[in-house]
Amino acid sequence: MSVRRGRAVGAAFLLAALVACTSPTDPSTPWGRGTATGRRLAGSPQARRLSCEARSAADLLAAHGIIVPEAVVLGRLPRSDNPDVGFVGDPDGAPGGVPPAPYGVHEGPVASVLRGLGLDARAEQGRDLAWLAAETSAGRPVIAWVTGSCHVARPIVRTDAAGRSFAAVSGEHTVLVLAVRRDAVLVLDPGDGRVRTFEADELDAAWALLGRRAVSAAGRGVPTTSGDASGRTPPP
Repeated sequence: MSVRRGRAVGAAFLLAALVACTSPTDPSTPWGRGTATGRRLAGSPQARRLSCEARSAADLLAAHGIIVPEAVVLGRLPRSDNPDVGFVGDPDGAPGGVPPAPYGVHEGPVASVLRGLGLDARAEQGRDLAWLAAETSAGRPVIAWVTGSCHVARPIVRTDAAGRSFAAVSGEHTVLVLAVRRDAVLVLDPGDGRVRTFEADELDAAWALLGRRAVSAAGRGVPTTSGDASGRTPPP
């Protein structure tokens, strides 16, 4: 074999190795780990028309080895006319409404319920794609509050019976973020229980509508009922 041909073969071999190392199915890569998690969790769409948050929470628990039915998560969520405090409306209500119509729940109550079920969960706001990428690269899926199919809608401000204001958006929805790349985000969509990808800018725009709300989890914790209505554990 000539030196030139030997170099060409060596370059081709190196290229093939690099491609293999960055394959989306390679479990050693962040995308590959996300794909593996998605395959393990997929197949369980939300049981109720508006129970996406409970389904995503059950999926997040399962990702950390804690198996709790969606119905149990939903049953533990408090009820309220304010989604920052509890679940708003009938879980079988028509999608697309905003309070006082059937709507769903935001990150605080979900994080609180997850802590009570043994997960070290935290309510988050104002995060960005870089944070999502760091969490998922470390093997920690994140629940993100977006909209159905990541469509863009105008957020509205409402006031509950206690005089507290809150933001809501038509078509509010959650997804479990599994992995992030520069131009794409891999999620488990509770709407149909399938793993799908969104363009990073598309998902980020939908995520920004409610202030980039999320629930992250460090892993198993001590089951507790502590935490205020925001879902954030108060200082000792």
